[in-house]
Amino acid sequence: MRPLYLSAILFLAGCATSAPPLPEELAAAIPPGSNTIVVHSDLSLDEIFAEARRHLIGKGFDFVRYSTEMHLMATDQVEIGQSTALRIVLQAGSMGDASQVEAAGFWANVSAQSMMNSGPGSTGEMEHWEQAVWQGSERATLAFGQLALILNDLPHTQVLYLVK
Repeated sequence: MRPLYLSAILFLAGCATSAPPLPEELAAAIPPGSNTIVVHSDLSLDEIFAEARRHLIGKGFDFVRYSTEMHLMATDQVEIGQSTALRIVLQAGSMGDASQVEAAGFWANVSAQSMMNSGPGSTGEMEHWEQAVWQGSERATLAFGQLALILNDLPHTQVLYLVK
């Protein structure tokens, strides 16, 4: 019985992650109420889509939906701190020789049990999912801030924060 108890404690300790802080200059650039991010890039459509995929995998995300034909991906949940999970829906499109990525984030409360029952290909059922919004609730803002950090790392010429 003791090894199971120790395993549970080690699992919970591993789930207790903390999101990296949002730089002040980035936080100041995001208008209140923003819930969508559009990243413009000089990369081709296929290049920016592949780069976004690699970047999300590097951040620990798996995919519940992925279509190279539609240039669409939806991630499984990743715990980002403060008992909050983040999912991302992202679609890339072409703009002449350049491209753009449009993304929205969704957050939910996380419990140790819900994270143990989740994984690649899971339905991600938690309490409920809400759209990440800058300067919404504390968790909605945390989720949108993490989405902004992720997308700002993509090669870009411009990043727009929109209220949709």
